[in-house]
Amino acid sequence: MSFIALPLVAVVLQISNLRTSAPSGKDDRLMASILYITGADSEEELEEEEIERFYHLSTHPLSINKASRSRMLSSGLLTPYQVATILDYRQRKGEILSILELSVVHGFGKDVAEALAPFIIFENSGPPAHTKGDGKHDVSEELTTKASVRLNGSDGSASTKISEAMKYHIDVDQAWEFNLGLNNGTELKNEKWKNAGLGHSISLSYCSLWRGSKFSLNRIVVGDYNLRFGQGLAMWSGMGLSGLSNVTSFSRNPTGLNPYRSYSSAILYFSGKGYGQGETAQRGVACEMGFGRFALTASASLQQYSRSGEFVSDFGLLPSLNLSYYGRNHQESVTAYLSTGFDGHPEDANLAADFRVGIDGVDVFGESALDLLSVKDMSRAVAFLVGTRFKAGERTTLAALLRYYPDGYSAGLSGAARTSSRCTDEHGASLAARFKSGEYRGSQLAHLLDLSVDGAWYPSKEHLQIKALANYTWSITDTWTLAARLQYRHRNYDQRNRVELRLDGGWKNDSWLAKVRLHGVLGNALGGVFYAEGAYTGLRRPELALYLRAGAYHTEGWADRIYVYERDAPGNFNVPALYGDGWWVSFYSSLKLSRLMKLGLRLSTTRIEKYDGRIQLSLLF
Repeated sequence: MSFIALPLVAVVLQISNLRTSAPSGKDDRLMASILYITGADSEEELEEEEIERFYHLSTHPLSINKASRSRMLSSGLLTPYQVATILDYRQRKGEILSILELSVVHGFGKDVAEALAPFIIFENSGPPAHTKGDGKHDVSEELTTKASVRLNGSDGSASTKISEAMKYHIDVDQAWEFNLGLNNGTELKNEKWKNAGLGHSISLSYCSLWRGSKFSLNRIVVGDYNLRFGQGLAMWSGMGLSGLSNVTSFSRNPTGLNPYRSYSSAILYFSGKGYGQGETAQRGVACEMGFGRFALTASASLQQYSRSGEFVSDFGLLPSLNLSYYGRNHQESVTAYLSTGFDGHPEDANLAADFRVGIDGVDVFGESALDLLSVKDMSRAVAFLVGTRFKAGERTTLAALLRYYPDGYSAGLSGAARTSSRCTDEHGASLAARFKSGEYRGSQLAHLLDLSVDGAWYPSKEHLQIKALANYTWSITDTWTLAARLQYRHRNYDQRNRVELRLDGGWKNDSWLAKVRLHGVLGNALGGVFYAEGAYTGLRRPELALYLRAGAYHTEGWADRIYVYERDAPGNFNVPALYGDGWWVSFYSSLKLSRLMKLGLRLSTTRIEKYDGRIQLSLLF
């Protein structure tokens, strides 16, 4: 079998005024913050939509002193308890003026405040206004377009794949927002062209900057949006971590109603065979209203069904309601939805209640959900989870989670903590601990150790999985770091035992960066990945960053695959699965030519049989 790929070239044009993309020299810090906030163990656990969401937050940061409760919660950066403490602090002591001051607010600390730094600003609050002092509107625009071409051959059959994508965003007075995403793909195979996919996403939203004494209209969205409530057991659109690797990953920060901002199709795409399923976002109309400490979110969206294969032919209606209450140190909510087919027949219905309490460093959370269409057999209709996270000393955090997702529970809209791909047919328990010690090296303590163990039982198949993880990071100095990650997984099915050991060594100063990774796996056989990376980010006029990475890998097959995160243009996500034998070289460069122009370039090659390239041009106005 031979595989030949000619250069893949993607051209990206971004036009923006008022706000710019995160400088490439800060990409590592930005990714570290994303991992800390999401609770992901590594970049490989994330998804592209989540990366897009955080890059949007970095270019449209949350105003700690001006944002309402609804806006802070919808960002997903803060827990309900942290939001309550910020509001209380603002009322009693006034505005928060720095990261240092935020770190002493109850419920934060230095590590949390530093992780939030790329996504927040400390504006003076002032009176709410929708226009600037000169009467002009505050307008922010971004336009990003991408195109790619790939030529390859497999078993002597050549094919050509072409794809294009465009994303447009405009924000007016931090109140009105419009998003549009388009993507299209075509493929030439056996001398015939066919449409590989045409999709789109669109949303128009209004977010209020004012709050009345008894009522506020927090947000209205028409088009595509995400809904994230409670711990995600009933309704959670978009990414939900399936790994339970550290104390942060055990719980969810519900964002409520948010407009969908992505290249990917939100609900459907069109191909030569018809309509196909898009991403997990919803399309319809949604509104969030505030009544003092209560928030009511109502939505009505289209729902797709694929009853006979890959492509969708039927559309139904999905109305939903969520009522949340936010106290000083606790939050409770109730969520309900009913999904009907095109003929009005109920397809799915769920009722859930959740809670979260935070007192003096102890966080207790839980959710219970009832599958209303399965009530005849309560053993299959009720799902629940309950967990806690608490401080055991100044630098020790412990967490525990218990979950019960019965076989037959409808989890099509779920995103709660789990180890399998769905919140169904899984009974599990998890424990985790985080230890910190030593002096601060920059914004991090010298020693950080994460330990976790998770056990999951899948009753319908009588499958058992046990996973243990140890992750240690040693900040030797302000410039040298060493990280070790050891994971063991046991199953009574499929690949019985799998052991992974990953070692990362890093060095950096103001201008240079170097990193080495050795990742070994023992599954069906012994395999591994090695790469070395060097970077220069010191030239400021013009601002220049250069990254070069080279690596090699060997595994016995797909079962022993290893995922490796690759640098790419801001907002893009590239995590290839490496298996078999091979090597690769990749190069990424970012050059800020002037205040108005920025250029990014990525090139890579694999075994001299595959060449990939991406060029990004940003024009800032």
